[in-house]
Amino acid sequence: MQAVKFKNLFLLSQVEKRALHVPLHQQKLLIQGANGFGKSVIMKSLYEALGATPNKIDARWKNANVSSCLEFEFRDATWFSVKAHGVFSLFDD
Repeated sequence: MQAVKFKNLFLLSQVEKRALHVPLHQQKLLIQGANGFGKSVIMKSLYEALGATPNKIDARWKNANVSSCLEFEFRDATWFSVKAHGVFSLFDD
């Protein structure tokens, strides 16, 4: 079975005029922080970037209208999964 390796997650909210880059390319990754620091946002954003709908999304996150781009490797190729304005797209190199 081929492994999928996440490399980078990019999030952009034009409503809040904020962006976030989360590097995911380490062999092992630990996400920790106090309540309210965005750990769940990162995990739910991975789901959304791949076309899934997280079970629970808070109103503030919905209102931020966040676009996402997940860079990942699969079968020795780099791929980009993009979610923006309700549209999902998949790009290769």
